[in-house]
Amino acid sequence: MVNHVVDVYFQRLNFHRPVFARADFERRLNSLYEGEDVYQDPGFICSMYLILALGTLSELNHRATATDKDRKAPSDSPIAAKKLLPADWPEQDEFFERALAVKPDLRVTISSLQALILLQWYLYTEV
Repeated sequence: MVNHVVDVYFQRLNFHRPVFARADFERRLNSLYEGEDVYQDPGFICSMYLILALGTLSELNHRATATDKDRKAPSDSPIAAKKLLPADWPEQDEFFERALAVKPDLRVTISSLQALILLQWYLYTEV
């Protein structure tokens, strides 16, 4: 599911605000999941969570608009939205909270700037 949500982010969102080069992001994400890197930059970790939050939100919106118009629950219902993704997949708010947990560790780096751009984008989207 992570790969699908990352794919959603890069196909639907990143071209509007190209924050990451896809190949570089996927290389770093894969090395993180494979445990290759001893140290991961907090800016990248924060960005990863925000990309998962934005991608999840986009996928929820995409699936909600594609569902049958005759459903009983309104499309903005959290119950209806939760049923659109696998039960074990976190909601976008959980990814956002994880990103905020990393935020105090951000330093003056390019990856931290990328994380802050994504954070602003998420907050703008959620308002």
